[in-house]
Amino acid sequence: MKEQLATFRTQLEEFARKHKNDIRKNPLFRQQFHEMCAKVGVDPLASNKGAWAELLGIGDFYYELGVQIVDICIATRATNGGLIDLLDLRKLLCQKRKADLGSLTSDDCLRAIIISVGKKKLVRSVPTELNKDHNGILELAQAEGFVTVEQVERKFSWSTGRAIDVLETLLKEGLAMIDDGHRDGKRRYWFPCVTLSSDSTGADAKLLLLRLFTGEQLRLPRVFAPFSRVILTADLLVVIFLPGRATVQHCRPGDALWRVASAPAPHVFDDLISVNGTLYALVGLRLATLQLSESSLELSFLGGEHDDANRPEGDRFMLGECGGEVLLISVEHEERVVYRVFRWASEKRKWEMITNLGGRSLFLGLDGFAACVDQDHPGVRGDCLYAAGRRLGEWHEYSLADGTCDVCNADYPGAPPLNNSSLIRPSVWIFPSLC
Repeated sequence: MKEQLATFRTQLEEFARKHKNDIRKNPLFRQQFHEMCAKVGVDPLASNKGAWAELLGIGDFYYELGVQIVDICIATRATNGGLIDLLDLRKLLCQKRKADLGSLTSDDCLRAIIISVGKKKLVRSVPTELNKDHNGILELAQAEGFVTVEQVERKFSWSTGRAIDVLETLLKEGLAMIDDGHRDGKRRYWFPCVTLSSDSTGADAKLLLLRLFTGEQLRLPRVFAPFSRVILTADLLVVIFLPGRATVQHCRPGDALWRVASAPAPHVFDDLISVNGTLYALVGLRLATLQLSESSLELSFLGGEHDDANRPEGDRFMLGECGGEVLLISVEHEERVVYRVFRWASEKRKWEMITNLGGRSLFLGLDGFAACVDQDHPGVRGDCLYAAGRRLGEWHEYSLADGTCDVCNADYPGAPPLNNSSLIRPSVWIFPSLC
């Protein structure tokens, strides 16, 4: 048997010399060659200075690939907690190497540490030993991107103590993110490594900036963490976030990755807006300016806490802008819908309610402020708020001057049938008669 293996190794060397170029350039051929080597106990990558590396010239290829994998894992650790989807890793590697996706296979990347979670293969870049309990929770989180203690207890028939212990371990190691802002009061443990992952078709979940009047398109990197609000500054800094969390992601066109920054505890962002080149944040009902750097942010509060006597009225609050001024807009749902607008009085360091927008109008989307429209546009009333309603096709025209609210239903060619119980609602405004 030893003689037969020695003979096979010799023949394998001759085969490698003959097909050297194919092994280096063809990823599928390279994978098949590795499988042949493994069957006879030969590791072409055992030493970068070994005979096989000199023969094939692939030692340097894998060494360089390994260094690039480490760089990407470190760069994305803040957004994915130290676990990155293998397909996402390949795409980022190809971007870094300026190569086609087909030039690298998953087999080329499997020299890194791999763990399997359900049907997913994840690259681990943190020194954490994941046991069966941890892997079970990661697999459960694939359904919605998060889990609660109650879901874990129900799925695995665990005690509350066991569920919390495992979840807190994942949180401590940076694999999970806490969300305490849900209206049901239940803590959610989000896992970025299994949220918004690439689907089986390999399609990217990316953002696209489109200049409506020129058609120019600017593609942004794939987003790893959930978000619902997008802020675009005058110098094309894109900031995305999920209200109720302390984390924001930001990048500029041309960046390969999103940068992540978090506010110091216990602050969370309720809304963000860019006005005249300054990024403002709403934290509770306090207004602050926001400075972003590579991986950190600085909050500078413009006013103090609000007590019951000077607290703005309303159930839900968002930031807006009108004529270069920062606004606070509140919505209240009681017997009828009431909208209120407050301007930031910098000299008094507090919010003051206003009923005059200088003839301008404000448009509110489902997720927050949409736009300020100047006066004298046909079909748009001055000093009014136009807001998307809760029902499909519903919108409000609210007058700040007299407090009247007209409830209307969108009627346009191709409009979906009105359905008051539907959860599917338009996510954009079509502005009337702006030209």
